[in-house]
Amino acid sequence: MSNMSLIQKKILEEAEQRKIDAGQGGCSHDGGCQDLKDQVRFYNYGRAAIIPHEWKSYADLVKKELDPEYKEYIRLKKKFEYG
Repeated sequence: MSNMSLIQKKILEEAEQRKIDAGQGGCSHDGGCQDLKDQVRFYNYGRAAIIPHEWKSYADLVKKELDPEYKEYIRLKKKFEYG
């Protein structure tokens, strides 16, 4: 097991402990459990060059903005709508 795998395992163990502690403490939140899990998940997405589903709308917007035809559409829209 690589060092990074061991680090991630420790982080996920900490996340679960935070959730347990929050529940036992009567908290209405998870003590930061999901935040730690998300950090690990986003790290892994980055290493694999995968766009997280939470970012899909941003990725679609960037793709559209890089499209030369879309750029031309925006240019013409500005020209004829705004004078």
